[in-house]
Amino acid sequence: MSITLPSIPEDPKNYLSGEIEKTLRSTVSATCKRCLDPKLAFTDSQYKQKSFVTTCEVLETILIPMLIWGEDILPKGNDRRKVKQVIYQALEFLIEKNDDFINEGNKLCPGDPYFSTRGTRKGSKPLPYTEANAFFISTILHFLLCAEHFKDAPTKLSKDNLKTIANTALSNLLEQFIDKRGKITGWSHTTSEINPGGQGEIYFTWSIIETLVDIQYLREIDFISNEVLGEKINDCFKKVTAAMEDYLYGGGKLTRPFIFTHSIIRDKKLDIYNKCQAFIILGLLQSERYSEMILTLITLVTNSNLISEIANDEDYLVHYSLKTASTGGHVLDDESILPLIVRSIATVFDEYYDEKFLKATEKAHLRNPWSYLVMKDRIEELKKNQTPEDLWGPEGEEYEIYYTERTVEALASCYYYLTESEKRPTMLKESKDFENFRKEYKELDAQDE
Repeated sequence: MSITLPSIPEDPKNYLSGEIEKTLRSTVSATCKRCLDPKLAFTDSQYKQKSFVTTCEVLETILIPMLIWGEDILPKGNDRRKVKQVIYQALEFLIEKNDDFINEGNKLCPGDPYFSTRGTRKGSKPLPYTEANAFFISTILHFLLCAEHFKDAPTKLSKDNLKTIANTALSNLLEQFIDKRGKITGWSHTTSEINPGGQGEIYFTWSIIETLVDIQYLREIDFISNEVLGEKINDCFKKVTAAMEDYLYGGGKLTRPFIFTHSIIRDKKLDIYNKCQAFIILGLLQSERYSEMILTLITLVTNSNLISEIANDEDYLVHYSLKTASTGGHVLDDESILPLIVRSIATVFDEYYDEKFLKATEKAHLRNPWSYLVMKDRIEELKKNQTPEDLWGPEGEEYEIYYTERTVEALASCYYYLTESEKRPTMLKESKDFENFRKEYKELDAQDE
């Protein structure tokens, strides 16, 4: 009996980077096409009207690939000009909506459509939402990093004006950081006034940390307006690192390296989402627990096919509770486990710079060709969720904005790792603040012990 082995590209690294580029280009093209249709722009199968957070997500779907390929990824000819005008109008919509919301006395950006008084029902009003601030800041940052392609932007979208707006949103977000004895360190979904006694939630902490890492260590533009904000971000980094290490690996004598097992993958879906999110955080914030990080990475990669199989056979859906005493019960649905798995693997391989981790993974041949082949398999499984219109959704049938943005972010992260792109903005390992950050973290860790 003959056995047919799976086909392996002769050069998996270059093959996969080429496939990712084609996929991202088709996704951006489909997103731009939808944006040019007044009936479809900034809506999807779930949300039928333009909202604050989903507008940020659509813009990010376009801007993140633009960081790699510039305006070449946009439609050509007159449609390119039209898409740029749509981007300008969308940014102005976000600024105006946020200004109105803040002027009403709110301390965060509006959370519609994900966190509102009545969900998507008529008469619903947005509520203050931490992730809205993260998306708003990130969208502005990426727009400014692509500024050379937006030279005809209106005055309202000038660098100075956008920096002022983003820094206000950043300051408001940092004020909601939770660091209290007996509470999980990080961010809740809303303000302490709406959710008194709330504690940090891993999903929102992960989403916000990704934005903060970008704005702290992307040096192409002078984004942060003052040193105080930078110091506050570094303080959050140190405390979140310690908290996520305790969550994922335990502290002191209670060290318990987390491994992805079949039983956890099958029976504890929310735990899998949160563990992947914490794993990404520790990679981005340069945890010194490199040996535990290696073990977690190996078991994640080894068992990631099982996650994909389960996700293809049944809903790998989780619900994040947004319930508060003053607003009642809310939930945020998330079915983006496949993009999250891809993002977890790519982030730790590409953005975790611990020297011992790098040497160990290199000697064990975990990078070349193993990491490329694993990414290839996971991305091929993810592509089953691409819609006929080249957009993305959990079932591959209907377009969902959040799922498409998550997929684009994950694929872009893989692309950077595969190409070691020189276009990539300066990250943490190259920052002049990095050594100070590591020194301060060691001192904080010693105090905790």
